[in-house]
Amino acid sequence: MKSSKVVATLIALVVFLLIFVPIVGISSDAGMKTPGIFGLIAFAALFYALKAIWKKDDKGNEN
Repeated sequence: MKSSKVVATLIALVVFLLIFVPIVGISSDAGMKTPGIFGLIAFAALFYALKAIWKKDDKGNEN
């Protein structure tokens, strides 16, 4: 169970990097020093994906 969470975490990080690197490249080509709102959206998506992956299961609360 834990190994599948580690694999899912690594996949989420790779997907984040594949999305974030072009955002930073495009924003630097445009003369901006920060990735802006799209970078924040990508980071928030990574944060909530990791939160969902590592959330504890409620096995005692079955109705």
